[in-house]
Amino acid sequence: MEGAHCFPPSVNTCQQTGLELPVIEYTHAGRNCSITGGYVYRGAQLPSLYGAYIYGDFCSGRVWGLHYDGSNVTEHLQLTDTPYAITAFGQAEGGELYILTHDGQIYQFQEAP
Repeated sequence: MEGAHCFPPSVNTCQQTGLELPVIEYTHAGRNCSITGGYVYRGAQLPSLYGAYIYGDFCSGRVWGLHYDGSNVTEHLQLTDTPYAITAFGQAEGGELYILTHDGQIYQFQEAP
C-alpha cells in the first residue's frame, strides 16, 4: 500500500486485512517527494500546536502540523517552508521538537521571531 491505495498502482485490489489506513494522504505534487515522520507536539513554547502531529518532507523542506480528534483530521496546516532536506525529527524531554537535516545540522523547531 501507498497511503490508502494498492501498490504498485496497476494492482486493483490488495490485502487490507489487519491494516489501519492513514488518516490523511500526502501528494507528491510539486517539490514534495518523501514524508519525514515526526512527533505529536507536547511542548510548552507553541501552545496552538499542542497535540498536533508535526511532520515534514525531505525534498521540499516543508513542515506541516495536523490535529486529529481520533476520528477526523480537524486541522491541517503548512507551518513553514525551509530550505533544508529534513531527515528526521527529535524530541527533547520537555516535548520541544528539533529538525535534523541531511547536511548534519540540528534546528530547534520554534516560532519565527
